[in-house]
Amino acid sequence: MLSIPVNVLTAIPNTPFENLSPLPVSEILTCIALFRLINPRAVIRLAGGRNGMGEEQYRSFTSGANGAIVGNYLTTAGNSLEDDLVMIRRLGFVF
Repeated sequence: MLSIPVNVLTAIPNTPFENLSPLPVSEILTCIALFRLINPRAVIRLAGGRNGMGEEQYRSFTSGANGAIVGNYLTTAGNSLEDDLVMIRRLGFVF
């Protein structure tokens, strides 16, 4: 099965992209929806940088994402599994 991780840029000091503004949440959700449209059978996984979207990151699951990478990432801290499960349950998803 094809798995597509979707990373959201995190501007980290002393990197080439440190001064870039974050993308609006609406653009990130549109990208996820387009990935879903183009790859209907793939697992679209939220990955690094998603916690910069705050609680809005969970709207990704209603935009086409059906997976997430949890924990800390290579250069940034991620969400805990417990926090993700609470928010996903609030959306009405069961597992």
